[in-house]
Amino acid sequence: MTSSTSTSTTPTYDHKAGKIVIFNRDNFADWERTCEAALIMSEGWDFVTGTEDLNQVNSANRRRRGKANKIIYNSIGDDRQKEMRAIIKAYDIQGI
Repeated sequence: MTSSTSTSTTPTYDHKAGKIVIFNRDNFADWERTCEAALIMSEGWDFVTGTEDLNQVNSANRRRRGKANKIIYNSIGDDRQKEMRAIIKAYDIQGI
């Protein structure tokens, strides 16, 4: 049996694509579900899953990638944001 933290008492990030539970290490299942839904609604899920066509990189794709990064970054706790900034910077350096 899988347990998860109730989203009713967990802080959320309110995005126009939906409410995303703030990840706090104890609520991964709820965070994953709400974050994935928001990423799908904002057309950023293909970037996260690696199915984005890198041969089709253009300004629209870069904007979607930026939106996906913002959704993920704003839905993780403060303790994980430094690590996320390093990951985003590494991707930017590689030109991905």
